[in-house]
Amino acid sequence: MGEWDMKYKIRLMKVLIVAATRHEWIPIQAQLLRQGWTLDKHGILHHKELQVATLITGVGMMAMAAQLATQYGIIRPDLSIHIGIAGSYQKNLALGSVVQVVSEQLGDLGIEEKDGSFVDAFSAGLMDRNLPPFSEGRLHNPISKLGFLPEVRGLTVNKVSGYLPHIAALTDNYDADIETMEGAAFFFVNLLHEVKFLSIKSISNYVEPRDRSAWEIDLAITNLADSIGSLLQGM
Repeated sequence: MGEWDMKYKIRLMKVLIVAATRHEWIPIQAQLLRQGWTLDKHGILHHKELQVATLITGVGMMAMAAQLATQYGIIRPDLSIHIGIAGSYQKNLALGSVVQVVSEQLGDLGIEEKDGSFVDAFSAGLMDRNLPPFSEGRLHNPISKLGFLPEVRGLTVNKVSGYLPHIAALTDNYDADIETMEGAAFFFVNLLHEVKFLSIKSISNYVEPRDRSAWEIDLAITNLADSIGSLLQGM
């Protein structure tokens, strides 16, 4: 893995790793410990001048927003990194591949019409698509160029997609590469609080009619741990 693009490289002291579940974080912690990091009694990982704390938020946008905003009221990190697994709308992203999310959208906030069609909150006039931190209905990461991971656009939903007509409606209405359940909330809170952030995801499945037997969760988490370990070692 290459280094973080020097244009965006900053002198870091405190990094916050944010995950929805411990299942996504524990292999990363184990990887760092194998690389010589130390773990103190407060659960903080140390390496040279770098300190890495963790926040396990729980699943979904509501949990992410509440937990992250509360955390920033206590202490602000130099950098927050959202890690986890995701589904891909794009078959050219191999299962297990690690990607960087550079923008997010809300996929199911809006109005359902009587004919079953969906109108998002921006199109319905409930929200201004250019009211900060939104730009044309998207949330963008201003320090997005890592240079060594494929860049993707995220779509955040409250319900993981597994029904073909629903998947088709999402892909018709939104220009997105991956599907997550917390990404937009993570972007939103960091942009409001002006905290530098990254979002690193690993592809565990394709967004298609639900079939857990075709998913590669263990591979995705293993590859994610390798990538995050290399990223942190290089800071």
